Amino acid sequence: MDRLIIGIHGLRNKPAAAILKDWWILSIRDGFDNISRPQLTFQFELVYWVDLLYKQPCDPFLLDKNNPLYLKNPYKKLEFNSLHQIDHKRQRRLERLEKISNQLFHSDRVLESFEGISDRLIHSRFHDLEVYLRNQTGYLEASDRPIRDVILERLGNLLLKYRHKKILLLAHSMGSIVAYDVLSQPDNPFKIHTLITMGSPLGQPTIMSKFTYSNPVIDKLKTPDNVEKWLNLADLRDIVALDPTLGDDYAPNANDMSPLDIFVDNTYEWEGVPNPHSVFGYLQTSVCAEYIHNFLCEGRSRLDLLCSRTCQAFRDRVLHERAVMLRRSRPREEHVPNRSRHSIF
Repeated sequence: MDRLIIGIHGLRNKPAAAILKDWWILSIRDGFDNISRPQLTFQFELVYWVDLLYKQPCDPFLLDKNNPLYLKNPYKKLEFNSLHQIDHKRQRRLERLEKISNQLFHSDRVLESFEGISDRLIHSRFHDLEVYLRNQTGYLEASDRPIRDVILERLGNLLLKYRHKKILLLAHSMGSIVAYDVLSQPDNPFKIHTLITMGSPLGQPTIMSKFTYSNPVIDKLKTPDNVEKWLNLADLRDIVALDPTLGDDYAPNANDMSPLDIFVDNTYEWEGVPNPHSVFGYLQTSVCAEYIHNFLCEGRSRLDLLCSRTCQAFRDRVLHERAVMLRRSRPREEHVPNRSRHSIF
């Protein structure tokens, strides 16, 4: 197989690596079902770094919501809604907010105090990111090395191992920061066919300022030269992607390519509580599924695709691959309340 899909997860504690990997694969395959595309075999690797920040992963079966290992949003197969409704009023409000913040960043007075504001915001809202950016240590290989170095090494080693393959890099939430951190390093040998960021905070000046010593609004960050295509998916309700557009924040690379922003409808909810930041919801959107499926089909012969579909059908019908993954990585049962509840976002 000449192509590979790599996923990078986001903030906060997660279930064990094997479970999370199964859930990403299931969500990708659910996306293919949602757009009525045939299932194809594909190779998938997950860059997992929860074990560096947390002593224990989340337990998908815990019911006690006060337990620190309780998992709020496990995997589920979503009901597909082909009608994408964009909240144009919210879009205009976010555009105005970005315009105002950009104007503020042109002020020398604001710039002088921005670093302190940025650090306080990251400390209060993004604990994992604070640990990452401050080069703090953690567990396992990161017990005597900065967590950031180990995470970057894990992604870098994977990209180096599969450097002869076409790579689709799926980066969710803080995973998009990790991806940009690696790909923007000078003189790295990695080539990425397509980068898809989902629910990314890379458009927030708070985050952008950590990658530049100058004003992130006036002097834009650059799209990495080793990325052939960059798609940025954002739900307008996703507060982690508070600035949902990256195309106006990142200058084109040497190939005149910059991020393509696409608004999607992340319909994930668990027990009546919507979570438009969920990676499972992003992966199952029609837009994401189309791009992943097109990546798997691009440049392949009809015979090759037929063999791939036949192989996957055999694995599903004879080896019961999906059933095995669900049995091995079964999420807990969802209890939908009778009354409506407010979104956590």
